[in-house]
Amino acid sequence: MFKLILVTIVALIVALMIFGNGAGRAVKSSATPQPSAEAQPAPQAAVPEIVVEQTPLSVPEFSGPALRPSPEHRDNEVVAATPGAATAAVGTEMFVTASAVNFRAGPSTSDPVVASLRRGAVVTAVGAPSGDWMQIRDADGRVGFISGQFLSSERP
Repeated sequence: MFKLILVTIVALIVALMIFGNGAGRAVKSSATPQPSAEAQPAPQAAVPEIVVEQTPLSVPEFSGPALRPSPEHRDNEVVAATPGAATAAVGTEMFVTASAVNFRAGPSTSDPVVASLRRGAVVTAVGAPSGDWMQIRDADGRVGFISGQFLSSERP
């Protein structure tokens, strides 16, 4: 193996000595060519005008769950309410309309369940709606999220 490496290096050096110009990385200085008196500028052809049209803005369709803003930007974003979901001002009392509904730590079904609330339970809205989820406080003072479709401003 050592002999093969040595033979390859020697062959490379011999090839460079035979075919190389010996200057290495020397910088060649050349005089700037002076234009001759006979040189005439080439006539320029007419350049056709190119019209570029902007493609229309498209909104991609994403498969999977709806996107949620990160917690530090949650209050900065305007979120449109989903039709049928409850909307309420902060501090408004609302009532649970389902027979039993999970009260979660975040606005997603993948967030952990804090408790289960029964029909008619009184909750207070403590935050702006996040999509179709409402941030609420229950009678025991726990804060979390519940889907707005299970809330109503009228007692069931």
